[in-house]
Amino acid sequence: LLTLASAITSGATVTDAPALTAFTLLVAISGFVGIRATEAVETPLPLFKSDAQELFLSDFTTDVTSFYRASVFGSLLVGASFLFSPVSPIALFEAEGPATHVLRADLGVYIVFLLAPVQAALFRASRDAELGESAKRALNVVTGLCCALLVCDGRLQVNQGTEAFASLTPESSNAAFYQAVTAALGDPAAVGRSSTNTSAAFGVGLLVALVYLFQATNQGLSRQTKP
Repeated sequence: LLTLASAITSGATVTDAPALTAFTLLVAISGFVGIRATEAVETPLPLFKSDAQELFLSDFTTDVTSFYRASVFGSLLVGASFLFSPVSPIALFEAEGPATHVLRADLGVYIVFLLAPVQAALFRASRDAELGESAKRALNVVTGLCCALLVCDGRLQVNQGTEAFASLTPESSNAAFYQAVTAALGDPAAVGRSSTNTSAAFGVGLLVALVYLFQATNQGLSRQTKP
């Protein structure tokens, strides 16, 4: 909601009021449910502080806890890059439409403030040898699916953008768009950014998602005892 308000106050024009209303309502309902969920914990702020201390200062380390700790830090880094970067980390070129910029920032908000805390809870569960519990296994499944969907969606958008960008010609149906692209970026046959970095990022993200799904079905690695 804050990113939406920031976009509107900065001069962004609303072109589809019903869609914006539905989106705002969905976000507001999600926020309300999240606030209600915090009531299940009597003192959530000390829990957040404890999680942060454990993530940064704990010397208890196993392969599984190291994975969960690293995935939390990875999500914080990725989410912050989507939220605060002046340009999209995965876009083919730097220019962004207002809606794209707002939705990218919103994605960063959800990664930092929703996905990362869930991963921190799983880190705590791995530390306390609780990953074998049904609730924690279900949380691993949901987290793995979320990571996989984020990766697949990003890969699809990059692939489609790359193909559409490279297929532009002076004789294409949208000649004005071709001229605008060539004026700003040069030859459309040379994609604005190398796909090496994005391919590596998507590969790592998919691997992380698979590990979460594996942890949900694996009893051997999830039943560790804290020394």
